[in-house]
Order: sequence, then C-alpha cells, then structure tokens
Amino acid sequence: MNAAKRELFEIWIGVAIIAGLIVLVTLVFGPAGFSDGRYEVTARFNSADGLSRGSLVEAAGVPVGNIAALRLDKNFRAVAVLRIDDGVELDSDTTASVATDGLFGDKFIQLEVGAGETTIGDGQEIAFTEDSLILDDLLELIISRAKQARAGADGAATESQQ
Repeated sequence: MNAAKRELFEIWIGVAIIAGLIVLVTLVFGPAGFSDGRYEVTARFNSADGLSRGSLVEAAGVPVGNIAALRLDKNFRAVAVLRIDDGVELDSDTTASVATDGLFGDKFIQLEVGAGETTIGDGQEIAFTEDSLILDDLLELIISRAKQARAGADGAATESQQ
C-alpha cells in the first residue's frame, strides 16, 4: 500500500470510530437517557419565606424531590419549580404547602395528594398552595392576644374592686 492509500485508509478508520462513538453515546444518553428520572411542576405562593433552591419536597413525610428554582412572577408571587421523582404521580387536587421541620428547622414543601381524577404532568402547575408561616408573624399574634387577654383581665379586676 502506498502512503496516500494508507493515509486515506486511516482517515476512514478514524471517521468510523468517531461515528461509532456518536451512535453509542446517542443510544446511552439519548432523549430518555438525558432525563434524570424526574419531572417538573410549578407552585405559586404569596410567601415562600425560608425556601431555597435545593430544598426538599416531601409527600407523606417521604422525600420525593427538590426545588429546582425560585422566581417571582409578574404579580410578585413566588413561583417554585419542583423537580419530582418519576414514580410519584400527583393528581389535580394536590396541595403544596410550605412547612418547617420542627420549630426552627429547615423549610420544605409538603405535598398532600388529593383524590383528583387527572394527574399533573411535566410543566404543569399545582393549583392549590398554602403559604409559609412566618415565625415573627406568629409571635406577634401570640403577644397581641396575650395583651388583649391581660387587658381584659385587668379591666374585670378593676370593675370588681369598685
């Protein structure tokens, strides 16, 4: 074989190897292969206080995904993009609420699956949501109720003394 034919032969071998690798990668990581076994749904909240990218998503106390992204919509509502495991089917009555792990623990999204006849698929939205309970607001409410109760008790004591 002369040098020109040998060089052409080596080029064709290289092209065949590259084509074979492309076919192999496509078969392994094709459209289904690039999926990480999850799908995404969104949920809108008036307050998503304490949530962050990567926070857990749970159903019945079992982790079923995480928060892929948080953003504001045009009405200044928090939109959470939830990445849910493929084996978890959410129905149209599913409720997403912001919950806390204990009194001062991490915030996460708790899913309560309803009894809807249709399921929520990739790219769809959970219609029912419950906002985050902010600890400062809760403490303020407790203090104001205690002040009202104390004022009522002080007023009743003053009247009984007269």
